[in-house]
Amino acid sequence: MANKSEVKDDIGMIPSDTLLEKQRRKTVRRKRVIWIFCIVLFFVMLLVVTFVFSKFFFSVRSIEIKCGKRYDRDTVAEVAGVKKGDVLFTVDTDAIARRIETELPHAVSVKVERDYPGTLKISVEETEAEFCFEISGQYVVVSKELKVLCVLDGRAALEKSYGALIPIKIPPIRNAVAGHPLVFIDERDTDFIPELLYTLEVCKMRDKITAIDATVRFDIRLTYMDRLVIKLGNTEEFETKLIFARQIAEKFKEGTTGTISVEDPEEGFALVDQPENLIS
Repeated sequence: MANKSEVKDDIGMIPSDTLLEKQRRKTVRRKRVIWIFCIVLFFVMLLVVTFVFSKFFFSVRSIEIKCGKRYDRDTVAEVAGVKKGDVLFTVDTDAIARRIETELPHAVSVKVERDYPGTLKISVEETEAEFCFEISGQYVVVSKELKVLCVLDGRAALEKSYGALIPIKIPPIRNAVAGHPLVFIDERDTDFIPELLYTLEVCKMRDKITAIDATVRFDIRLTYMDRLVIKLGNTEEFETKLIFARQIAEKFKEGTTGTISVEDPEEGFALVDQPENLIS
């Protein structure tokens, strides 16, 4: 009997350490759960406080819009999609600028700024239709930046909407979508046409050019006052060539027709149909 009691006592003493270990582990887990709960609660409260603070102190209370004549403030505000009460620092200014430039094709440069604590500023610079070209009976209207402003069906629609625009022949394009820049098949054609148009303004010839043929960038031709064809040749030395061409054109009386070649800017010449119109 004694042996059995000892065995029972021995067996009864075995679980004591195990119970203490289990209790210790349970206490550790409870503390860990409490810590996690406190951390989650802290961040939830922080988010709530931040939201409430932002809503009351950094909400959009006013929207200042500067724009041109084509688009009014209500139109720009509607496209921007920002309303009073929106949290100012969550407003995506870049996305708003891109959306305005795309949905309002004449908007060529858009600047969107946050002015804390509660003002959103939108500045829209507009561009005008300058040139047009035909594709399969449709007329594509573009600005001097070669941004597509619209695509119209037929010349009658073109003249009704924009009046007289400078016809321009350009290299093959990949697509022409209103609100986006022209995309050329050859990326090398992207830069030289805007450079040519800019140089025309610098040389004060923009108003005298009535047609542009830039189909091939090595054989660029301009029509001066509907009567003189100016051969520029390649894309090099635009400014020098244009100034030289203007000087030659001004040596002849109005009504003179013919060709002016400045492909070599050092040896320009004119072949005219009325040589007697040379101003002495």
